Amino acid sequence: MSLNLTEEQQELQSTLKRFFEDTITSEYLRRRLESNDELDESLLASFQELGLFSYFGESEGEGQFLTLSLIAKLGGRVLLTEPLPSWIFASSYLAGNLLASSSHIKDAFGESEVAALLSGDILYVPLSVGAASSLSFQEAKGEVTVNGTASYLSGCSRAKRLLLLSRDGVFITRGELGAAGITAALHSERLDRTMVRHAVSFESAPLLPLPLSSERLLPLPRILCAQELAGMSARVVEMTVEYVSTRKQFDVPVGGFQAVQQKLADMHAESEALQALAHFAAWTADYSQDQLELASQTAILKAVSVVPKIIETAIQLHGGIGFTWEHDLHLYLRRAQTLSALWAPSEADYDSLLAAAE
Repeated sequence: MSLNLTEEQQELQSTLKRFFEDTITSEYLRRRLESNDELDESLLASFQELGLFSYFGESEGEGQFLTLSLIAKLGGRVLLTEPLPSWIFASSYLAGNLLASSSHIKDAFGESEVAALLSGDILYVPLSVGAASSLSFQEAKGEVTVNGTASYLSGCSRAKRLLLLSRDGVFITRGELGAAGITAALHSERLDRTMVRHAVSFESAPLLPLPLSSERLLPLPRILCAQELAGMSARVVEMTVEYVSTRKQFDVPVGGFQAVQQKLADMHAESEALQALAHFAAWTADYSQDQLELASQTAILKAVSVVPKIIETAIQLHGGIGFTWEHDLHLYLRRAQTLSALWAPSEADYDSLLAAAE
C-alpha cells in the first residue's frame, strides 16, 4: 500500500487548508485570547456543515485515521483553537469505525446518541491515562469505576462523556460530564491561552468497558499530537523563510547570510524528518498494525524534542520583532511547550519503545 495520499485525501487537505487559513487568522487568535468564551459555537457549526464528523462515521472508508491525522496537522499550522481531531476521534470515528456493530453500546446509550455522535451533535473527549493524569481503576461485582484527576483536557466545554484509554482497557464514562462523580474545572492559569483546558475529577465514576484493544487505540492520540506539532513546525519554517527573504540588513536580505542559512537548513531538516515520521505513524494505524507502536512512540518522541527548538530558533532569526510578546511565534511556542509537557514520554513509554524495536 502506497504512503502517498489518495486523490480524495488531497482534495480534503486542500479544502481544509484554505478554510483554516481563512478562518483561524492572527486576528482571530487575538480575539480568542481576549475572550472569556470557552467554545466558538460558530466554528463547531462550520465543522459540522463541512461534514467532517459524518465523513469519519463511514465504517467502510479506507485510510480514515491517516485522513484524520491530516486534520491534526492542518490544525497545527494555524493553532486551531478547538480540538477538532480529538472530538472526531472519540466521537464519530469511534462510533462509526470501531463500534458500529457493537450492540451493547447502543443498549447502554441509545440509538439516538450513536446517531448524534456520527453527526457531531454529541461529542466525546479522549483521555489518555498517563498524560497529566492520576487515575485508578477498581472492579467490583462486575462494575468498573475510576477515581482520580486528569488535567489539561481540551474540548470539555461541549463534551457529553469521556473516552478513557488505558493499558487496563478502553472505557466510556456511563455518567455525563458534570454529573455526580465527574466534575470539570477550568484551568484559568495556563501557558497556552489559545486552547481552553479543564481538570476533570472522578469519584467512583462508573465506566462502560468497550470490546476494543487498548494496544490498538493508545497510540492514536499520540500520533494526532505528533501530527499537530509537525504542522506547527512546517508553518514556523515557512514564516521564517518569508521573513528573512524580505528583511534587509546592509541592503541585502538577512537570509543571504550564511549563519542564517545554516540555522534555516537545520530547522527545515528537522521539520521534514518529523513530518515524514508522523505521516508514517498515521499510515501504520490503517495499514500496518505491527509497526504502529514503534512508529507512534518514535513520532511523538521526535515531535516533543524538536518542535520547541525549531520555534525558538525561528524567534531568534526574526530578530527584535521576534522577541516581542505580540509576535505570533510566541503563540506557537506556548502551544508546543504545552503539548511537549503533556506528551513527554514516560518510563513506561520508553520501555514500550524499546520492546517494539526489538
